[in-house]
Amino acid sequence: MRPQRFMTSLLLVAAVLVRILAIRASTLGDPEILSFFPIGGQRGSVVEVEVRGKDVGGCYGAWFTDQDLAAEVKAIAIAKLPEGKKVDKKAPVEYEVSLQIKVASSAALGPHPLRLVSPQGVSNAVLFHVYDEPAITELPTPHPVPHEAQEITFPLVVNGRIGTAGEVDVYELAIPQAKELTFELTISHQSAANRFRPQLALYQIQGSWFDGSRAVRLAFTDQIQGDLVVINTDPREKSGTRLNLRYQASRAGRYYLEVGSLFGRGAADQIYQLRVVSTERAVRAPDNETDWRERVFTRKLEPDWLRTLWSRAVEPKPEADTTQRASAVQPAEGESEPIAEPATKVHVPTKTDFDVLTETEPNAEYVEAQEIAIPALLEGSIDPSNDIDTYKFKVSRGQRLAFEIETPKTTSPQFNPLFSVLDPKGVEVLSNLQRAPEYKSITTPFLKSLNAKVIGTFEQEGEYYLRIQDITSRKGDPSFCYRILVRPQIAHVGEIDLETRTRGLEDGKQDPSRLNLVVGEARKVTLITEHEEGFFSPSNMVSIHPEGLPEGVEAFAAASNYSIESRVKEGAVFKEESFLPKKQNITIVLQARADAPITRMPVNIRFFAQPIVDGKVGPRLPIKDIPLMVVKPPEGVVAHAPADNSLKK
Repeated sequence: MRPQRFMTSLLLVAAVLVRILAIRASTLGDPEILSFFPIGGQRGSVVEVEVRGKDVGGCYGAWFTDQDLAAEVKAIAIAKLPEGKKVDKKAPVEYEVSLQIKVASSAALGPHPLRLVSPQGVSNAVLFHVYDEPAITELPTPHPVPHEAQEITFPLVVNGRIGTAGEVDVYELAIPQAKELTFELTISHQSAANRFRPQLALYQIQGSWFDGSRAVRLAFTDQIQGDLVVINTDPREKSGTRLNLRYQASRAGRYYLEVGSLFGRGAADQIYQLRVVSTERAVRAPDNETDWRERVFTRKLEPDWLRTLWSRAVEPKPEADTTQRASAVQPAEGESEPIAEPATKVHVPTKTDFDVLTETEPNAEYVEAQEIAIPALLEGSIDPSNDIDTYKFKVSRGQRLAFEIETPKTTSPQFNPLFSVLDPKGVEVLSNLQRAPEYKSITTPFLKSLNAKVIGTFEQEGEYYLRIQDITSRKGDPSFCYRILVRPQIAHVGEIDLETRTRGLEDGKQDPSRLNLVVGEARKVTLITEHEEGFFSPSNMVSIHPEGLPEGVEAFAAASNYSIESRVKEGAVFKEESFLPKKQNITIVLQARADAPITRMPVNIRFFAQPIVDGKVGPRLPIKDIPLMVVKPPEGVVAHAPADNSLKK
């Protein structure tokens, strides 16, 4: 009986283990990359990369969109827990995946999205940076002070990390002659989201009466730039992805570069890439950003910018009606005549060329203002400090204008261009200073932001003045260059953000840049469309459709309770109509039929938009590419054919 009892107990234990594994398999989520090291590689090299992630234990491949980069999975192991951290049985198991990445010599410089692929689908993307300079890895031994510094040369890329609290990394650099160098430090989006705020400082041993080996700080920066990353879901907590420190060495010597972290924070995922080059070759590679962005200071106001805007609309014929009608309300005795309102079908003149005007000093006062004819592109700089540039222009009554600002060299947080439009009495009628929309839930009026684009309608005919300066009035530099385009408004389709996640009381767990469709199930895609400069009209529409869907996947229009939060209005501090476009959301459901073939690798699908004005269809506008995979249902779940009331044609 004892052997039988032992076998029975053993079978019961085995059954429990099988049940636990089955539950575990059925609860596996989408693969998620938490961190990776190093975050880049040189052209023409082979790079060994360690990736840490959740639900990637079954990972069998890695995926780049660029064919000049290829990755191969070499090994997978359960990740070691940091010292002092206890096992959380409820949390997903973390794994370390060893990748070998081959970077072709023809690979484009800059960031490239990298994803892992497993039976659960495709992971979130991390950015693998490609560069021209040779690369080394930070030494494993501590080097926190100059006499222990790791020696480096330039041009060079150093891959390192701030692994423990209070850690600083010091590098020793010999500069053979007077030269200007640029130190660029890049971190991953994942590191930024985990509150890694790096700092850069440059030192030289100059000594003092009391200490002949005293290090004197020559330059410092903690002003992080690059793509903003929201930290801890609080929009006020934002961080960028890179630091940039430029220094002119006046003589040859040995210098010490220190990499640290704000408040001394340190963790295994605080990974950085330090690039040291001469300034003349420090041109940063483009970020390979394909999304349309027009409300940022760094977009390019090219000579064909007006044609580009019209390509996002339905351009009227030159002979189209441009008449206006007066308000039906008659003015009372002694009152001024009402402003002429646009007729139901008003088309803006389709002029696509503009003059370029370069500022001439002095032009700070009204009497010195340079006169411009609309449309016009104004080019100048805020130099020296407290510099103000003034221009004047004439408008007709009811004229609608758009003001767009570009900072081609130095941008925020160094150069923060503030512009104002004033009437002849000096009263401000328009400004790019607004209450920051990310602070919409806070009542104080002192949280403000500067905008790269402002629109406005002029109620009175006459002469107006445009003045531009740095918001602090204390800073000025030849690199504080600006370009301001003053033009008529063009009703067009603006930015379109694509989201596959949900909000509010819904699950809120899906990544906004991928889709893993379980056979027999459906997921929604929400597209938030911005209607710029009057495009929001009952007669105007935006059509959205995907292309490149794999076999067995279908797309349907759907209704959703997804809502866009309204913003707080604070009188003159926040004029929503001047700063923010009207927004609408469009929901599309993607469904994988029960007979849809399983995809082993991701398929890129592309979403397109088309403006429709008065029944006329405009050009196709690419929105975004996202990878999609069709995956098997979790163990123990059977995919059923769609019922009569399910989504089908």
